[in-house]
Amino acid sequence: MLNWGLGHATRSIPIIERLLDEGHQLHIASDGQALDILRHAFPQLIFHKLPAYNIKYAKHSVFWWALLLQIPKMIQVVFREKKAVKQLYQKNVFDWIISDNRLGCRHPNAHNIFISHQLTIKGGVVGMAATRIHRHIIKKHQALWIPDDKYLKLSGELSTWKNNPLPTKWLGRLSRVPGPVPGLYKKYDAMILLSGPEPQRSILEKWLLDELCKKQQSILCIRGTNTTPIETSDQVEVIPFAQPGEISRFLSQSKRLYCRSGYSTIMDIQPYDIDVTLIPTPGQSEQEYLAEYHKEKSGYSIMRQP
Repeated sequence: MLNWGLGHATRSIPIIERLLDEGHQLHIASDGQALDILRHAFPQLIFHKLPAYNIKYAKHSVFWWALLLQIPKMIQVVFREKKAVKQLYQKNVFDWIISDNRLGCRHPNAHNIFISHQLTIKGGVVGMAATRIHRHIIKKHQALWIPDDKYLKLSGELSTWKNNPLPTKWLGRLSRVPGPVPGLYKKYDAMILLSGPEPQRSILEKWLLDELCKKQQSILCIRGTNTTPIETSDQVEVIPFAQPGEISRFLSQSKRLYCRSGYSTIMDIQPYDIDVTLIPTPGQSEQEYLAEYHKEKSGYSIMRQP
C-alpha cells in the first residue's frame, strides 16, 4: 500500500484482518512509516520493501503544482515498483495482488485488485486530467474495491465513476479505531490528531499548538511521527503515536478534535459524538472538498491554515 501519510496503511488493517480470517496467506509490501505500522500490527506476516514515492507537500505553492513538479520522479518510482513486483512474483507466484493506490503494483499473471476512493479527483482542469489518468491506470486491474459504504458515502463525489467498467466491491467504512468508549469524562479541552506528509504536518503542528495554547486549554497532541517534538507548555500532553484502542479512548475523553480532512481520518472519527474542526492541507483539493462536504453532511467546522 501507498506510504502517503498514515491513512493508506491504517485503512488496510481491517482488510488484512478479514483476509487472514478467511484463511489467505499474505505478504505485505510498502515502505516507510506505512511499512512500520503494518509490521507492528502483523508481526507474523512476511514483509517486502517497495520503492518510496517520497511525495512532498510544498510550504506555500498550490498542491497540484507541487505534485506536477514531482511527476517525473513518480514515473521513475512506478517503473521501479513494477520491476520489484515482477521479482516478488517470480519468487512467490501470488494469486492476487491487491494495491492500495500503488500505481505499479500489478502482474499480468495475477488477479489484480485496486483499492481507491479517488475515482473522481477534484481540482478544476488539472483534477479532470488527473481523473482520466487515474482511471486509465485503474482499468488495467481486474477489480476495484472502494473503501466506503455505498449508501453512507463518506467520500461524497470522490467515489463516483459513471460507466465504471470493473467489477466493484464496496468495502464499507474502514477503520482500525474501535467505537466510542462510554462513560469517560472529558479530560481534554482539545485533541490534535496530526498526519500527512512533511513539511505540512510540522507546519500545522506548530501553528495549531501556538493558537490553542493562547486559550489556556488542556491539550492532547498525537503527532503522527517519532521525530523530536517542538517545545510546548505544561498544558500540552504530547505523544508520537497511539494505538487504535488509545485513539478511541482519547476521542471519547476530548471535547473537540482538530485534524486534517484526510479521508482515512474522517472514516476513523465518523462514529464519535465530538465537536470536530477540520483543517485542510492548503491547496490540497481533495481535503478542501471533504472539509466542505462534511461541514454540510456531518456538521463539522473548518479552520483555514494560514
